[in-house]
Amino acid sequence: MGVFILYLHYVARRWPEISGPFMDFTTFLAHPLAPQLLIALGGIAVLGGMFVVPLYAFLTTTVAPDRTARTVAANNIVNSGAMVIGSVLMMGIAALGVSVTEALLVVAVMCVGSAYTAWLLHKACDIPLPGAASEPAE
Repeated sequence: MGVFILYLHYVARRWPEISGPFMDFTTFLAHPLAPQLLIALGGIAVLGGMFVVPLYAFLTTTVAPDRTARTVAANNIVNSGAMVIGSVLMMGIAALGVSVTEALLVVAVMCVGSAYTAWLLHKACDIPLPGAASEPAE
């Protein structure tokens, strides 16, 4: 996902600054960089899903069935907190004069942290947790 965010940064840097009214959809599609922008955004969306879906599969299969709902709820709370912290961080970066385009580099670097966290979760799958389901429920 970070690679596509870097690609989005590359495309955004090349996108000319436009003053005046917003582009309509047809004008946007006629822009020479539109296909590259759509590829970058599509890649981010697809690979973001490839991170989130296995995460929820991990959460629902490694905890005891009676704890699944609480675990997913706790994950949602952690995700919400991370979004708030990320938003405040981005506000601070913008206040320092960093453009939205350059802030994409920060987001790409943060993907490394997400990948590291996912790797730790993957490693944790091999360690039986107390109270976790050791065999699939019948």
